[in-house]
Amino acid sequence: MWKYYLRSAWRNLKKGKLYSIINIAGLSIGLATGIMLLIWVQNESSFDAFFQNADRIYRVNTHFMGQENAGQEVVYPMTPPKVFDVTSSIPAVAAASRIIDNGQARFTRARLSRDFKLSSLFVDNSFLSVFSFKLLAGNRNGLWQNPYSIVLTASAAKKIYGNTAPLGQVLNYDGHPMTITGILADFPENSTIRADVLLPISYYAAGYAARHSGKNLDEDRQNFSMSTFLLLRNKTDANKVAAAVVKNWTDIGDKRFEFRLQHLTDIHLIQPNGNNSAYRLVQVFMVIMLMLFLIACINYVNMSTARSLVRAKEVGIKKIVGAKRRQLFFQFMGETVMVFGISMVIAIGLIFALMPLYNFISGKAFSCALNDWQLWKTLGVVLIATLLVASIYPAILLSSFKPIESLKGKISRNIGANTFRKGLVVFQFFMAAVLLFVTLIMGRQLDYIRNINIGYDRAYVFTVTFPKTAIPHLEAIKADLLHYTSIENIGLSSAEELTNLNVSSTSLKKQGQDPNSSFLSYPVAIDASFIPAMKMALAHGRNFTGSPADSLAVILNQTAVRQMGLKAPYLGQEVGFSGKKYKVIGVVKDFNFQDLRSAVSPLVFYVQPKSWNTLYVRTSARQMKSAIAAVADAYTPYKTSDAPFSYHFLDKQFENLYKSDMRVGALFTTFASIAIFISCLGLFGLATYSTETRIKEMGIRKVLGASARSLVRLICKEFVVLVLLAILIATPVSYLLAGRWLRNFAYQSTIGADVFIEVFCTLMLITFMTISLKVYKAAKSNLLRHLKSE
Repeated sequence: MWKYYLRSAWRNLKKGKLYSIINIAGLSIGLATGIMLLIWVQNESSFDAFFQNADRIYRVNTHFMGQENAGQEVVYPMTPPKVFDVTSSIPAVAAASRIIDNGQARFTRARLSRDFKLSSLFVDNSFLSVFSFKLLAGNRNGLWQNPYSIVLTASAAKKIYGNTAPLGQVLNYDGHPMTITGILADFPENSTIRADVLLPISYYAAGYAARHSGKNLDEDRQNFSMSTFLLLRNKTDANKVAAAVVKNWTDIGDKRFEFRLQHLTDIHLIQPNGNNSAYRLVQVFMVIMLMLFLIACINYVNMSTARSLVRAKEVGIKKIVGAKRRQLFFQFMGETVMVFGISMVIAIGLIFALMPLYNFISGKAFSCALNDWQLWKTLGVVLIATLLVASIYPAILLSSFKPIESLKGKISRNIGANTFRKGLVVFQFFMAAVLLFVTLIMGRQLDYIRNINIGYDRAYVFTVTFPKTAIPHLEAIKADLLHYTSIENIGLSSAEELTNLNVSSTSLKKQGQDPNSSFLSYPVAIDASFIPAMKMALAHGRNFTGSPADSLAVILNQTAVRQMGLKAPYLGQEVGFSGKKYKVIGVVKDFNFQDLRSAVSPLVFYVQPKSWNTLYVRTSARQMKSAIAAVADAYTPYKTSDAPFSYHFLDKQFENLYKSDMRVGALFTTFASIAIFISCLGLFGLATYSTETRIKEMGIRKVLGASARSLVRLICKEFVVLVLLAILIATPVSYLLAGRWLRNFAYQSTIGADVFIEVFCTLMLITFMTISLKVYKAAKSNLLRHLKSE
């Protein structure tokens, strides 16, 4: 019986080749792109879930009491070092570990001049007690006992030592020989904690003591430079542990902060203050994935039901000779299974072929292997789900025809005007319109961000960070460089990356401030040339002058003045900073030093020559190469294998903040285009079928004097009305969705009527072109031969 069903299905596929190609093409593309999008959604949702005790690991976030920024509470993902000590006495905490991001650092293999730039973290000895990363070599309990011991990942060890056993080898870091005590398996791609090298936090603590006159890092309650993670015992209430952390903190006499616990698996998608825009984005992509599957299924349903007239006589004859409805149902189900089977094979081929391009667009590193059971599990679930959605209704409809009415052709009028089929077309283009609208809004927002005035001029400015040995000589280096005509100005600063400041402190205080309140600000040490070099504007007061008096003066930004509650006139008022009294000599207009999703935070400029390590060099497009060469020459005396010369452009650093948004925009554009293409495939098939069924009507109209243009208008009118209805329904929905996405940014572009007009014109033009080409070709042909067939 099944052999008969398959032979019948194959004959019908060959009989209607055009419709079979349209169905298979639409399903193949829809399945392939939907599955690739599903892989992305699964990856984003799986971050950190691979840890053995992922359900019991939490990060401690700091809530700053009484401080808000743009109406939102200030919650920071870092903690003071002292929090680690505070948690040690809580029975419900099984283990705790601190992590300090050390960024890209340079490591040199002993006896070789070649250096390696690797990502690195400082970690506690308890790191592997909290995080179950796989240790390939070394003693798990003694990896970081020595301040000069480090652990590499397998890929980093391979990169540096090749096939040589790395354990016990010496790797130079920051001028110190470090012994390799362990090798970890490479961190998974879906881990928020990632690095090539893990350094002991005891090494960082020694450097901290040297910089702070022998102070103990573990007793620091001011600086927020590390993330603290807790592994809780089984069946422990995280809220109760957070309350215990707060109690222990207040018991040491500090009531400025509250601490909250955030689940490890939430960190990737939910910000510390509860902003879940990234999580919502994953949900949106899940909806897009369902849209692609539905659009592909709708094409199949529409084509199957639209061609029901052709199959009606076949059904009638088979029923007359004894076929039962159940048999016919399984016959049509068999046809659908065959179409979906062919489509799935093509879809798998497309996935493998397009995966490199998909990885480039998404910024991920997905891979597909035929022996990957997870891939086959995903394919199986998708195939069964879409098969059930697309096959049941056409099979029920086609098997339900009454024999006599089928043979007499009495069902043609009812099927041709099927409301359900029209509703599917409207729904299909509704989804395409929503995707197109959101894509246009995202593109405009990203363009708006790239071109917004962020409060300073970042064009033709590059930065160079000098090693520690050069810091005492930076003012002299700057003076020499200013003699070059290719250099317009130079500012000195402690901020290596002005576009993304991440060093914060609670040391800025208003006179008479409540000792139990906290105030988070971003301190930046600059010289007198920095503000003019960056073309920043002062709202009040003056700039630093370069005199010794600057050592006890600060310049605040407008947000700091407002949030501290300072009253005008601001100039000359005293504020506490780093345990000393400073005078406010100026107020700089707000500028963005973080991404534009967040409002501007409080900032304080101060003068401290020993903290200057970065030159901000302003030049011009024509003189850029000469300026870089001049700075490179000045850098040469301090160049080492650990610190080779490198420079970064501010505008590039700024764009890097929005790479993820740009990738999301590219994905939206890609999938919106695919959705529209699949919808047009279905529309082309329906238009082709409509033309074929009305070919005699068109012949009669042409004999009576109708022009080809009027015939095109006749056929197109029905479909254009359906697409127009879809656009009208999609407009308010799209407006709400785009508005919710824009709320993730503190600075937003506007949603104007021109966006709706652009969506309307684009879809109507695509619809008209898709239909009119086929209809016009039929209208220009010799229609008399179709009339003679009667």
